[in-house]
Amino acid sequence: MRLLAGILASSAAVLTLIGVLLIFFWGMPFRLRSRAPAILLAQQSEDEKRIDVRHDVFGYMGIASITIGTLLQIASVWVSLCSI
Repeated sequence: MRLLAGILASSAAVLTLIGVLLIFFWGMPFRLRSRAPAILLAQQSEDEKRIDVRHDVFGYMGIASITIGTLLQIASVWVSLCSI
């Protein structure tokens, strides 16, 4: 059981780190679109729309990675407590 707890804790740390790095480099997905007020979104070029979609996807991947990492950390504590 201790081996499983260690694997879960290590996996959680790696996933959380990946998530933080994704959000650091790509930003939160809830940001204002590329240098344009909300009214001008319809006038965005295709390149700007692709950039915004890419930022959103990587931002959500970062949030999901942090969430899964946190859940794995909780599971590793439960597994280690059950093995006592």
